[in-house]
Amino acid sequence: MGYTQLLINFVFFQAISNTHLISSSIFVLYIISLLSIMAAGYVYNDFKDFKTDVVNKPKKLIVTTLFTIENTQIIYKILNTIGILFGVLLALQLKKPSVALIFIGAALLLYFYSKKLKQLPLIGNIAISFLISFSILVPLFLIPEQAIYISDSVFELFILGVLAFFAFFINLVREIVKDVQDIKGDYMLNMNTLPIIIGRKRTLKIASFLSLFLSIALMFIIYKYVLIYKAASFYLIGTCMLPLLYISYKLPIARTNSDFRFYSNLLKVIMFLGINSLILLPLSF
Repeated sequence: MGYTQLLINFVFFQAISNTHLISSSIFVLYIISLLSIMAAGYVYNDFKDFKTDVVNKPKKLIVTTLFTIENTQIIYKILNTIGILFGVLLALQLKKPSVALIFIGAALLLYFYSKKLKQLPLIGNIAISFLISFSILVPLFLIPEQAIYISDSVFELFILGVLAFFAFFINLVREIVKDVQDIKGDYMLNMNTLPIIIGRKRTLKIASFLSLFLSIALMFIIYKYVLIYKAASFYLIGTCMLPLLYISYKLPIARTNSDFRFYSNLLKVIMFLGINSLILLPLSF
């Protein structure tokens, strides 16, 4: 996630405006706040998932292996405090108090995700996918008013909006696949994830449909802008569109945990490669 923010600020914004729209001090505060809140979310999630991870991922346990339960709770509180504090400082420096609500809201959403939402069919998947996609749009709120006139705000919003759209759906598919992979431990703890409610086969068909939808949407966007952004378009065909078509075809016939792990990791790679298209976009400016 930090890598994505670096690309947005130092490659994308720099290319369209020939200057840094977000000052170094603001960016540092933002990165510290963002990474602290996300790290706190992961720590709390590992704490809440301890019992399911004993079944689903016994070799990857963090709680009780690296940290005690008590230390995990302390680390969560420290990271959350740092994240919210730096978010508030950032908002004060920007003179935009409402920006602080973004960081407070993210911390609350991660807390309720681990506490309750992830146990509900699709709702938890949508919540965490929304948070990841929205983080791509946050830099738009950090541009000082005096810097807006030197940037093409409509173009920025469109490009980052498209990127956020694809990040949301790729992560949603990945979260659904991970639920299928973790069905055994989730079932033992009476969680109501989608594969537990409707079964593995139906869940994988939904994930397959979403992958197909995403590849078709990407195809239409590429078709519309291929003559303007040739390098980025051909790059996205090879790294995102075709792999998503492959996943949409293979998911319904996946059966083993190694299959689910492979497709989950492949979706992570697709997301990473798709974000890197921001490097190629400036070549067409």
